[in-house]
Amino acid sequence: MSSHVSSTEWRWRLLWLIAIPVGLLLFMWQAAQFAREQALSNLQDDAENELRLSAANLNGYLLRYDYLPQMLATREGIQRFLASPDSQDPMPLNLLLDRFRFTSGVSDVYLLDRDADTIAASNWHRPNTFIGQNYAFRSYYSDAIAGGQGRFFWAWDPVVRARLLLFLTGLVG
Repeated sequence: MSSHVSSTEWRWRLLWLIAIPVGLLLFMWQAAQFAREQALSNLQDDAENELRLSAANLNGYLLRYDYLPQMLATREGIQRFLASPDSQDPMPLNLLLDRFRFTSGVSDVYLLDRDADTIAASNWHRPNTFIGQNYAFRSYYSDAIAGGQGRFFWAWDPVVRARLLLFLTGLVG
């Protein structure tokens, strides 16, 4: 029996000594890639579920004010004022809009005429009142005056320097 190992055997041993760790490294890399793909897929599923839940919550939040324009449109005092705004005192209407603002929990309620000029507002008593402001440049006004439901969510208003959640409806007056 010879203790001498042939050069061919050494080469095979050396090849196995290199191949086994390299194979293990490749296997571990592939397993890590698979785990990464699974984690990303789970994160995407979680994000999509969170987005759906957030959208449903936002929709519910928006719908809680959906009634306001139509309810205001049916008020006799508002319709009477719109019929002849120049011959009437706007103060009772301002006070009515302020009561609606308080009851509904919104920050402001205001009434635009056909030319998009604010003719009455719940914030009539503040220095940055909407009365006299013109909103014809806003898309929600165009939608509402065309007879639709003018909605403009989270608009930046340069007059009050705040973000607004707006609901409008076209009134015939």
